[in-house]
Amino acid sequence: MSMNGPTVATSAGDGSSATEKIHDLAGQAQEQAQQAVGQAKGVVQQQLETRSTQLGEQVMSSAQDIRSLGQSLREQGREAPAKVIDQAAERVEGLAGYLTGANADRLLSDLEDLARRQPAVVVGACFALGFAASRFVKASSSRRHQTRTVGAAEIGSGNFGSEYGSTPYGATAYGGGRGGR
Repeated sequence: MSMNGPTVATSAGDGSSATEKIHDLAGQAQEQAQQAVGQAKGVVQQQLETRSTQLGEQVMSSAQDIRSLGQSLREQGREAPAKVIDQAAERVEGLAGYLTGANADRLLSDLEDLARRQPAVVVGACFALGFAASRFVKASSSRRHQTRTVGAAEIGSGNFGSEYGSTPYGATAYGGGRGGR
């Protein structure tokens, strides 16, 4: 039994050293993870600020177009619609100024406040953005499909020395109608 005593003590001593190493490694990993999260947060904030500034500039351009529409209506003697258009242009300019001047923290804070006060508006906006994104993806998908179809037509036309695509849809190369009959 005396032989097991020192062996167990040595193992326990080695175990505490290994445990310390594991704790040190875990601490280092945690520090590195926190640094990576901090860097990622910084990149996202920078991107948000850049994009909001670009969007603000685009919105300002639209406000100028709206304002010139109001001026055009005024020149035609249509004062009442011109006033409404001018008011809309002022609001759009205000939005453009907000987007251009706000930092990422303010944008996110204001969005959170809006979501708390008017969740239906945020849900509706998300639905509209999702719908617009789906239409964009569908449109780009059909363009890619048309490109592939044009490429297949070129192959079937003999440009590449192949008979691919020369058989009409539903017909087979074995000389029948649909389904090889």
